[in-house]
Amino acid sequence: MSKIEMGDFMALPLLERYSLNQAINFIKNRTGEQLTREDLLEYAITGHLKIGIYIKVFNSRLMTIGNQDCKNMRLCHFESPILHTTDYPIWANPKSHLHKQMCWFNDGYVDIHIDLPFTEQTNNYLSIKDHIEKLSCEDESQVIAYVKDLQSKNFEEIKKEVKLETKISEDKRYEKISWAKYGELSFKGFSYLDHYTLNKLKPIIQKNESLLNYDFEKFVFESVDFTNSKIKSFLSFDMDLDVFDYLPDDEYEQATLNTISIDDLIIFKDDLLKFIGESEKDLNFDNALYLLGEVLSAVKSKNRKWTQSTIINEILQQRQNKNKTIQGLEQRKIEDYFSQANKKLKSE
Repeated sequence: MSKIEMGDFMALPLLERYSLNQAINFIKNRTGEQLTREDLLEYAITGHLKIGIYIKVFNSRLMTIGNQDCKNMRLCHFESPILHTTDYPIWANPKSHLHKQMCWFNDGYVDIHIDLPFTEQTNNYLSIKDHIEKLSCEDESQVIAYVKDLQSKNFEEIKKEVKLETKISEDKRYEKISWAKYGELSFKGFSYLDHYTLNKLKPIIQKNESLLNYDFEKFVFESVDFTNSKIKSFLSFDMDLDVFDYLPDDEYEQATLNTISIDDLIIFKDDLLKFIGESEKDLNFDNALYLLGEVLSAVKSKNRKWTQSTIINEILQQRQNKNKTIQGLEQRKIEDYFSQANKKLKSE
Protein backbone atom coordinates (compact mmCIF):
# COMPACT_ATOMS: atom_id res chain seq x y z
CA MET A 1 0.00 0.00 0.00
CA SER A 2 1.17 3.52 -0.72
CA LYS A 3 1.42 6.22 1.93
CA ILE A 4 1.93 9.98 1.94
CA GLU A 5 4.47 11.49 4.30
CA MET A 6 5.02 15.12 5.34
CA GLY A 7 7.49 15.59 8.16
CA ASP A 8 6.08 13.66 11.11
CA PHE A 9 2.65 13.45 9.46
CA MET A 10 1.64 10.25 7.69
CA ALA A 11 -1.66 9.70 5.87
CA LEU A 12 -2.41 5.98 5.74
CA PRO A 13 -4.76 4.55 3.10
CA LEU A 14 -8.22 3.53 4.26
CA LEU A 15 -9.00 -0.10 4.97
CA GLU A 16 -11.05 -1.91 2.33
CA ARG A 17 -13.46 -3.42 4.86
CA TYR A 18 -14.50 -2.75 8.45
CA SER A 19 -16.13 -4.74 11.22
CA LEU A 20 -19.18 -3.12 12.82
CA ASN A 21 -17.07 -1.85 15.74
CA GLN A 22 -14.39 -0.48 13.38
CA ALA A 23 -17.11 1.21 11.32
CA ILE A 24 -18.49 2.88 14.46
CA ASN A 25 -15.04 4.31 15.28
CA PHE A 26 -14.56 5.41 11.65
CA ILE A 27 -17.88 7.29 11.63
CA LYS A 28 -17.07 8.90 15.01
CA ASN A 29 -13.69 10.15 13.76
CA ARG A 30 -15.08 11.50 10.48
CA THR A 31 -18.40 12.99 11.59
CA GLY A 32 -18.40 13.24 15.37
CA GLU A 33 -21.54 11.05 15.52
CA GLN A 34 -21.55 8.20 18.05
CA LEU A 35 -23.52 5.26 16.63
CA THR A 36 -24.12 1.75 17.96
CA ARG A 37 -24.15 -1.61 16.17
CA GLU A 38 -27.92 -1.54 16.43
CA ASP A 39 -27.93 1.85 14.67
CA LEU A 40 -25.82 0.46 11.80
CA LEU A 41 -28.17 -2.49 11.40
CA GLU A 42 -31.21 -0.19 11.39
CA TYR A 43 -29.64 1.99 8.70
CA ALA A 44 -28.98 -1.16 6.64
CA ILE A 45 -32.55 -2.41 7.08
CA THR A 46 -33.93 0.94 5.89
CA GLY A 47 -31.63 0.99 2.84
CA HIS A 48 -29.19 3.74 3.88
CA LEU A 49 -26.22 1.40 4.36
CA LYS A 50 -25.07 -1.99 3.06
CA ILE A 51 -23.72 -4.75 5.30
CA GLY A 52 -21.89 -7.74 3.85
CA ILE A 53 -20.38 -11.09 4.74
CA TYR A 54 -18.08 -13.65 3.11
CA ILE A 55 -19.80 -16.75 1.75
CA LYS A 56 -18.65 -19.95 0.08
CA VAL A 57 -20.80 -22.15 -2.18
CA PHE A 58 -19.78 -25.63 -3.35
CA ASN A 59 -21.74 -27.69 -5.87
CA SER A 60 -24.78 -25.40 -5.57
CA ARG A 61 -24.88 -25.75 -1.79
CA LEU A 62 -24.20 -22.92 0.66
CA MET A 63 -21.24 -24.19 2.72
CA THR A 64 -20.19 -21.24 4.92
CA ILE A 65 -21.56 -17.85 5.95
CA GLY A 66 -18.68 -15.85 7.38
CA ASN A 67 -16.79 -18.34 9.55
CA GLN A 68 -19.88 -20.44 10.32
CA ASP A 69 -20.66 -23.72 8.58
CA CYS A 70 -23.98 -23.81 6.77
CA LYS A 71 -26.05 -26.90 6.02
CA ASN A 72 -28.96 -28.01 3.85
CA MET A 73 -29.30 -24.81 1.80
CA ARG A 74 -29.63 -25.53 -1.93
CA LEU A 75 -29.09 -22.96 -4.72
CA CYS A 76 -32.10 -21.98 -6.84
CA HIS A 77 -30.49 -21.68 -10.27
CA PHE A 78 -33.46 -19.97 -11.90
CA GLU A 79 -33.27 -17.21 -9.23
CA SER A 80 -29.48 -16.82 -9.31
CA PRO A 81 -28.32 -14.72 -12.29
CA ILE A 82 -24.75 -13.66 -13.07
CA LEU A 83 -24.27 -10.32 -14.83
CA HIS A 84 -21.05 -10.13 -16.84
CA THR A 85 -19.15 -8.42 -19.66
CA THR A 86 -18.23 -10.00 -23.00
CA ASP A 87 -14.97 -11.23 -21.40
CA TYR A 88 -16.87 -13.91 -19.50
CA PRO A 89 -17.29 -16.77 -19.07
CA ILE A 90 -14.10 -18.72 -19.76
CA TRP A 91 -14.70 -22.31 -20.86
CA ALA A 92 -12.52 -25.35 -20.24
CA ASN A 93 -12.55 -29.14 -20.52
CA PRO A 94 -10.45 -30.22 -17.54
CA LYS A 95 -8.61 -33.55 -17.61
CA SER A 96 -10.24 -34.91 -14.49
CA HIS A 97 -12.29 -38.02 -13.80
CA LEU A 98 -14.81 -35.95 -11.85
CA HIS A 99 -15.13 -32.96 -14.19
CA LYS A 100 -16.42 -33.20 -17.71
CA GLN A 101 -16.61 -29.49 -18.48
CA MET A 102 -16.60 -26.20 -16.62
CA CYS A 103 -16.92 -22.46 -17.12
CA TRP A 104 -15.79 -19.80 -14.71
CA PHE A 105 -16.10 -16.12 -13.91
CA ASN A 106 -13.14 -14.69 -11.99
CA ASP A 107 -12.00 -11.07 -11.92
CA GLY A 108 -10.16 -11.01 -8.59
CA TYR A 109 -13.26 -9.92 -6.68
CA VAL A 110 -15.76 -12.67 -7.49
CA ASP A 111 -14.85 -16.31 -8.15
CA ILE A 112 -17.59 -18.46 -9.73
CA HIS A 113 -17.32 -21.94 -11.26
CA ILE A 114 -20.10 -23.83 -13.01
CA ASP A 115 -19.22 -27.44 -13.78
CA LEU A 116 -20.28 -31.10 -13.75
CA PRO A 117 -18.25 -32.55 -10.87
CA PHE A 118 -19.72 -36.05 -10.86
CA THR A 119 -20.38 -39.21 -12.84
CA GLU A 120 -23.10 -41.88 -12.57
CA GLN A 121 -22.73 -45.58 -12.02
CA THR A 122 -23.98 -47.66 -14.94
CA ASN A 123 -25.85 -50.26 -12.90
CA ASN A 124 -27.78 -48.41 -10.21
CA TYR A 125 -27.24 -44.74 -11.20
CA LEU A 126 -25.71 -43.88 -7.84
CA SER A 127 -24.61 -40.24 -7.80
CA ILE A 128 -21.24 -39.78 -6.11
CA LYS A 129 -21.53 -35.99 -5.98
CA ASP A 130 -22.79 -35.80 -2.40
CA HIS A 131 -20.15 -38.23 -1.15
CA ILE A 132 -17.36 -36.20 -2.75
CA GLU A 133 -18.82 -33.06 -1.20
CA LYS A 134 -18.83 -34.63 2.24
CA LEU A 135 -15.28 -35.94 1.96
CA SER A 136 -13.96 -32.59 0.73
CA CYS A 137 -15.10 -30.98 3.97
CA GLU A 138 -13.25 -33.55 6.06
CA ASP A 139 -9.96 -34.64 4.53
CA GLU A 140 -8.54 -34.06 1.06
CA SER A 141 -6.59 -37.35 1.20
CA GLN A 142 -9.90 -39.23 1.45
CA VAL A 143 -11.10 -37.54 -1.74
CA ILE A 144 -7.93 -38.57 -3.60
CA ALA A 145 -8.27 -42.18 -2.41
CA TYR A 146 -11.95 -42.25 -3.38
CA VAL A 147 -11.23 -40.90 -6.87
CA LYS A 148 -8.54 -43.56 -7.44
CA ASP A 149 -11.04 -46.21 -6.41
CA LEU A 150 -13.59 -44.79 -8.85
CA GLN A 151 -11.10 -44.84 -11.70
CA SER A 152 -10.74 -48.61 -11.32
CA LYS A 153 -14.49 -49.17 -11.75
CA ASN A 154 -16.96 -48.96 -14.59
CA PHE A 155 -18.53 -45.49 -14.53
CA GLU A 156 -20.28 -43.64 -17.29
CA GLU A 157 -19.88 -39.90 -17.72
CA ILE A 158 -22.97 -37.72 -17.68
CA LYS A 159 -23.93 -36.94 -21.27
CA LYS A 160 -25.19 -33.41 -20.67
CA GLU A 161 -22.95 -30.34 -20.72
CA VAL A 162 -22.76 -27.13 -18.71
CA LYS A 163 -25.26 -24.68 -20.16
CA LEU A 164 -25.90 -20.99 -19.55
CA GLU A 165 -29.01 -19.11 -20.57
CA THR A 166 -27.95 -15.60 -21.59
CA LYS A 167 -29.67 -12.37 -22.61
CA ILE A 168 -28.76 -8.69 -22.91
CA SER A 169 -28.47 -6.97 -19.52
CA GLU A 170 -30.50 -3.88 -18.66
CA ASP A 171 -27.70 -2.80 -16.29
CA LYS A 172 -25.44 -0.47 -18.28
CA ARG A 173 -22.34 -1.64 -16.38
CA TYR A 174 -22.69 -5.16 -17.82
CA GLU A 175 -23.41 -6.38 -21.33
CA LYS A 176 -25.00 -9.74 -20.52
CA ILE A 177 -27.00 -11.49 -17.82
CA SER A 178 -26.79 -15.27 -17.49
CA TRP A 179 -28.32 -18.11 -15.48
CA ALA A 180 -26.85 -21.57 -14.94
CA LYS A 181 -29.34 -23.71 -16.83
CA TYR A 182 -27.43 -26.94 -16.24
CA GLY A 183 -24.38 -27.52 -14.04
CA GLU A 184 -23.32 -27.14 -10.42
CA LEU A 185 -22.30 -23.66 -9.25
CA SER A 186 -19.49 -22.86 -6.80
CA PHE A 187 -18.88 -19.34 -5.48
CA LYS A 188 -16.35 -17.59 -3.22
CA GLY A 189 -16.67 -13.92 -2.39
CA PHE A 190 -18.23 -11.13 -0.37
CA SER A 191 -21.97 -10.56 -0.58
CA TYR A 192 -24.52 -8.19 0.89
CA LEU A 193 -27.11 -9.47 3.35
CA ASP A 194 -30.77 -8.97 2.42
CA HIS A 195 -33.27 -7.08 4.59
CA TYR A 196 -34.96 -10.27 5.81
CA THR A 197 -31.72 -11.64 7.29
CA LEU A 198 -30.77 -8.24 8.75
CA ASN A 199 -34.13 -8.07 10.52
CA LYS A 200 -33.47 -11.47 12.09
CA LEU A 201 -30.09 -10.23 13.34
CA LYS A 202 -31.50 -7.14 15.04
CA PRO A 203 -32.78 -8.84 18.24
CA ILE A 204 -29.39 -10.54 18.65
CA ILE A 205 -27.58 -7.20 18.60
CA GLN A 206 -30.17 -5.68 20.96
CA LYS A 207 -29.44 -8.47 23.45
CA ASN A 208 -25.69 -7.92 22.95
CA GLU A 209 -25.33 -11.52 21.76
CA SER A 210 -23.01 -12.60 18.95
CA LEU A 211 -24.63 -15.66 17.32
CA LEU A 212 -27.97 -16.06 15.58
CA ASN A 213 -29.26 -19.65 15.29
CA TYR A 214 -32.33 -19.73 13.10
CA ASP A 215 -34.24 -22.07 10.79
CA PHE A 216 -33.90 -19.96 7.64
CA GLU A 217 -36.09 -21.17 4.82
CA LYS A 218 -34.31 -18.91 2.36
CA PHE A 219 -31.07 -16.95 1.97
CA VAL A 220 -30.62 -14.24 -0.68
CA PHE A 221 -27.20 -12.71 -1.40
CA GLU A 222 -26.03 -9.97 -3.78
CA SER A 223 -22.29 -9.77 -4.53
CA VAL A 224 -20.55 -6.62 -3.30
CA ASP A 225 -20.26 -3.63 -5.68
CA PHE A 226 -16.49 -3.37 -5.97
CA THR A 227 -15.53 -0.48 -8.28
CA ASN A 228 -13.35 -2.51 -10.67
CA SER A 229 -15.33 -5.76 -10.63
CA LYS A 230 -16.68 -7.00 -13.97
CA ILE A 231 -19.07 -9.52 -12.42
CA LYS A 232 -22.27 -9.15 -10.43
CA SER A 233 -24.13 -12.14 -9.02
CA PHE A 234 -27.41 -12.73 -7.19
CA LEU A 235 -27.56 -16.02 -5.28
CA SER A 236 -30.77 -17.40 -3.80
CA PHE A 237 -30.88 -20.51 -1.58
CA ASP A 238 -33.81 -22.56 -0.30
CA MET A 239 -33.85 -25.14 2.46
CA ASP A 240 -33.36 -28.61 0.91
CA LEU A 241 -36.27 -30.47 2.54
CA ASP A 242 -35.50 -33.75 0.75
CA VAL A 243 -32.66 -34.49 3.19
CA PHE A 244 -35.06 -34.48 6.16
CA ASP A 245 -37.45 -37.20 5.00
CA TYR A 246 -36.25 -39.87 7.42
CA LEU A 247 -35.10 -37.76 10.38
CA PRO A 248 -36.83 -38.00 13.78
CA ASP A 249 -38.36 -34.77 15.11
CA ASP A 250 -35.49 -33.80 17.44
CA GLU A 251 -32.89 -34.26 14.71
CA TYR A 252 -35.09 -32.51 12.15
CA GLU A 253 -35.29 -29.36 14.26
CA GLN A 254 -31.52 -29.25 14.74
CA ALA A 255 -30.82 -29.95 11.05
CA THR A 256 -32.83 -26.90 9.93
CA LEU A 257 -30.85 -24.41 12.05
CA ASN A 258 -28.10 -22.25 10.56
CA THR A 259 -25.82 -19.78 12.33
CA ILE A 260 -24.69 -16.24 11.52
CA SER A 261 -22.10 -14.46 13.68
CA ILE A 262 -22.35 -10.70 14.28
CA ASP A 263 -18.54 -10.63 14.35
CA ASP A 264 -18.45 -11.77 10.70
CA LEU A 265 -20.48 -8.80 9.44
CA ILE A 266 -18.53 -6.35 7.27
CA ILE A 267 -19.04 -2.84 5.91
CA PHE A 268 -16.95 -2.01 2.86
CA LYS A 269 -15.01 1.22 2.41
CA ASP A 270 -16.97 2.60 -0.54
CA ASP A 271 -20.31 1.87 1.14
CA LEU A 272 -19.11 3.47 4.39
CA LEU A 273 -17.89 6.63 2.64
CA LYS A 274 -21.14 6.87 0.70
CA PHE A 275 -23.10 6.52 3.96
CA ILE A 276 -21.34 9.51 5.57
CA GLY A 277 -21.42 11.56 2.37
CA GLU A 278 -17.74 11.30 1.46
CA SER A 279 -15.87 9.95 -1.54
CA GLU A 280 -12.26 8.82 -1.28
CA LYS A 281 -11.88 9.32 -5.04
CA ASP A 282 -12.93 12.98 -4.81
CA LEU A 283 -11.20 14.17 -1.63
CA ASN A 284 -7.47 13.60 -1.36
CA PHE A 285 -4.48 14.83 0.60
CA ASP A 286 -2.71 16.66 -2.25
CA ASN A 287 -5.84 18.63 -3.13
CA ALA A 288 -6.37 19.45 0.56
CA LEU A 289 -2.85 20.94 0.77
CA TYR A 290 -3.33 22.91 -2.44
CA LEU A 291 -6.66 24.27 -1.20
CA LEU A 292 -5.05 25.25 2.11
CA GLY A 293 -2.46 27.25 0.15
CA GLU A 294 -5.24 28.98 -1.78
CA VAL A 295 -7.05 29.82 1.46
CA LEU A 296 -3.87 31.41 2.88
CA SER A 297 -3.41 33.38 -0.32
CA ALA A 298 -7.03 34.55 -0.25
CA VAL A 299 -7.11 35.77 3.36
CA LYS A 300 -3.78 37.62 2.98
CA SER A 301 -4.99 39.45 -0.14
CA LYS A 302 -7.50 41.69 1.63
CA ASN A 303 -8.10 43.01 5.15
CA ARG A 304 -11.70 42.06 5.83
CA LYS A 305 -13.97 39.81 7.90
CA TRP A 306 -13.90 36.43 6.19
CA THR A 307 -16.62 33.80 5.95
CA GLN A 308 -16.53 30.45 4.17
CA SER A 309 -18.42 31.81 1.16
CA THR A 310 -16.25 34.94 0.83
CA ILE A 311 -13.07 32.82 1.02
CA ILE A 312 -14.36 30.54 -1.75
CA ASN A 313 -15.36 33.55 -3.88
CA GLU A 314 -11.91 35.08 -3.45
CA ILE A 315 -10.21 31.79 -4.42
CA LEU A 316 -12.32 31.54 -7.57
CA GLN A 317 -11.67 35.20 -8.42
CA GLN A 318 -7.90 34.75 -8.06
CA ARG A 319 -8.06 31.73 -10.35
CA GLN A 320 -10.04 33.70 -12.90
CA ASN A 321 -7.49 36.53 -12.79
CA LYS A 322 -4.73 34.00 -13.47
CA ASN A 323 -6.85 32.10 -16.02
CA LYS A 324 -6.37 28.87 -14.02
CA THR A 325 -8.61 25.80 -13.75
CA ILE A 326 -7.86 23.30 -10.98
CA GLN A 327 -9.15 19.80 -11.78
CA GLY A 328 -10.82 18.22 -8.75
CA LEU A 329 -11.16 21.55 -6.92
CA GLU A 330 -14.19 23.08 -8.57
CA GLN A 331 -16.51 25.23 -6.41
CA ARG A 332 -18.74 22.31 -5.35
CA LYS A 333 -15.69 20.25 -4.44
CA ILE A 334 -14.18 23.11 -2.42
CA GLU A 335 -17.43 23.22 -0.46
CA ASP A 336 -17.08 19.48 0.19
CA TYR A 337 -13.57 20.00 1.60
CA PHE A 338 -14.79 22.79 3.85
CA SER A 339 -17.70 20.62 5.01
CA GLN A 340 -15.42 17.71 5.94
CA ALA A 341 -12.98 20.08 7.66
CA ASN A 342 -15.83 21.50 9.77
CA LYS A 343 -17.02 18.01 10.73
CA LYS A 344 -13.48 17.01 11.70
CA LEU A 345 -13.04 20.16 13.79
CA LYS A 346 -16.31 19.61 15.65
CA SER A 347 -15.47 15.95 16.39
CA GLU A 348 -12.24 16.79 18.22
